[in-house]
Amino acid sequence: GTKAGLYTGISLGLTFAAIYAAYALTIWYGGTLVRDGTINALSGLPYTGGDVIAVFFSALMATFGLGQAMPPIQIFQIGKASAGEIYRVIDEEVPLIETSITRETSSTSSSSTPPPPPVSFSKLSFRDVCFTYPSRPDVQVLSNVSFDITTGMKVAFVGESGSGKSTVMALLERFYDPVSGK
Repeated sequence: GTKAGLYTGISLGLTFAAIYAAYALTIWYGGTLVRDGTINALSGLPYTGGDVIAVFFSALMATFGLGQAMPPIQIFQIGKASAGEIYRVIDEEVPLIETSITRETSSTSSSSTPPPPPVSFSKLSFRDVCFTYPSRPDVQVLSNVSFDITTGMKVAFVGESGSGKSTVMALLERFYDPVSGK
C-alpha cells in the first residue's frame, strides 16, 4: 500500500544518494591526493589522474552491486505486507464458528520455562449450517449440513460439481461465515 510505497521510495532515494555521494567523494579525495603530490604506498610514486580513475571505476562497479540489491528488497517489502494481511486474517476471531479446544500438557519438563502446551481439536462439528455466497445471496449453496469429524478420522467430501465440497472447505478455513448454524 501507501506505506510500503513510501518506504520503497525513501530507500531507493537513499541508495542513489549514497551512490552519487561515493562518486563525488572518490573524485574529490583522488583530486586532493593528486594536487598534494601524495605518494602511493604501493608503487612509491605520486598519485596520478589514472589512479583516481581506477578507484572511481572500482567504486562505480561496487555501487552497481548495491543497485542490483534494490529489486529483491522491494519484493521482500511486498511479501512482508502480504504476510501481515494473512496473519491478520488468521488471527481474526469469528464468533459464529465455535470449536472445542483441549490443551494437552506434558508431565515431564526439564527447563524452568516449559514450552506452551500443544493445542488439539478433539472434535469438529457442523450443525445445521446454511450458506449463500455474498455475491449470489439468492442461491443457497449449503442447506442444513451437519457432520462431526473427530481426531484421527480420514474424511473425503465427494459429490457432483457444484454440490458444495469447496464451500465446506472454505467455511472450515474461515474464509466465510455461515448464514446460519454452527
